[in-house]
Amino acid sequence: MKESWKEYKERKEAQNYFRQNNDQFLSSQQWIKTILSCLVGALFLGVVHGAITMGIGIDFSILYIVIGYALANIATSVSGVSSHQVALVSAVMTFLAFFISRLTVYVIVYSTFGISLSVIINMIPMTFMSMFQSGILDLIFIVIGVFVAYQQAQ
Repeated sequence: MKESWKEYKERKEAQNYFRQNNDQFLSSQQWIKTILSCLVGALFLGVVHGAITMGIGIDFSILYIVIGYALANIATSVSGVSSHQVALVSAVMTFLAFFISRLTVYVIVYSTFGISLSVIINMIPMTFMSMFQSGILDLIFIVIGVFVAYQQAQ
């Protein structure tokens, strides 16, 4: 019994030492700050991209890459770490920004025609599917944008 207790204490001590001396480790507070800041960035960049697309009438595919780069920079600057886990958060939030961009376009279009918010909410699955059905060039730039976000944050 004493040996198992001693092993447990040694493991806990080693774990605490590892966490204190490893700059790649993020605490739960740092993860929350990183995810929330990336979420706010994805919401903002998605709405801006959707508004630009609706205002001009042209979808600039290069903005997909810029959004990926921006969200990767947000993730690494808030967390202070470049790692595989931060890169995954950055890539997921970049994809979310693209989804929000499409949703913004639909909300603007359908609110112009006076369609209620409940109908727009029911269109969320269609918005998700439209990301994959919009064209091969858009899909290529979406993948490139997510890849750029992943590579920049790694």
